[in-house]
Amino acid sequence: MIRRPPRSTLSSSSAASDVYKRQELEQQLAGSELQLQQSTDHHIAKVLRMEEIIHGLNAQVAELEQKLVAARTASEQDKNLVLTMSHAMDTLSGLQRCPD
Repeated sequence: MIRRPPRSTLSSSSAASDVYKRQELEQQLAGSELQLQQSTDHHIAKVLRMEEIIHGLNAQVAELEQKLVAARTASEQDKNLVLTMSHAMDTLSGLQRCPD
C-alpha cells in the first residue's frame, strides 16, 4: 500500500514526500523486474522449442543419409548386374556366331 505524504506538507523535499517517491520507484522496479522475468521465460521457452526442432531435423537428416547410402548401394548393385548381363549377352552372341 502506498503511503502518501500528508496534505499539510507542501515541500517536495520533505521526508514524507521522499518515502512516497521511494515507494513509487520500488513499485516501478518491481513491475520492470516482473516484465523482465516474463520476457526471459518467453525467450527460454522459444530456445527450448528451437532445440526440439533442431533435434527432430537432425534425426531426419540421419535417416535421409541412411537412405542415400542404401540407394547408392542398390545403384552399385544394379550397375554390377547390368555389367554381368551385358557380359553374358556378349558371351551368348559370341557362341551363336561360332561355327559348330
